[in-house]
Amino acid sequence: MVKRSEKLETLIHYLLLAVLALLFLLPLLWMLIASIDPGAIQTLKLPEAVSFENFASILSDQTIIRSFGIGLLLSGCQSILVVVLCVLAAYPLSRYQLRYKKVF
Repeated sequence: MVKRSEKLETLIHYLLLAVLALLFLLPLLWMLIASIDPGAIQTLKLPEAVSFENFASILSDQTIIRSFGIGLLLSGCQSILVVVLCVLAAYPLSRYQLRYKKVF
């Protein structure tokens, strides 16, 4: 049988986790609401009119698309480089004989 103090402790943990989740989700909610608000400001308010002009203006600007492509290219090359270097480092480490390698 679960003690009353354990239930209270579990409730407090869940409340703290809920507050943390809310603190993490509020900026995302603000960003989503501000993206569809044509007159967005730095406060969290519901938009008077929903508009997708912000998305259209971003996707039609060639400099932003070019910057996004450069970022994707750099991220992809960096990922490939990290995988290659990790494989090159992992192979000799896997062949190295350690004293307690097979404990489990």
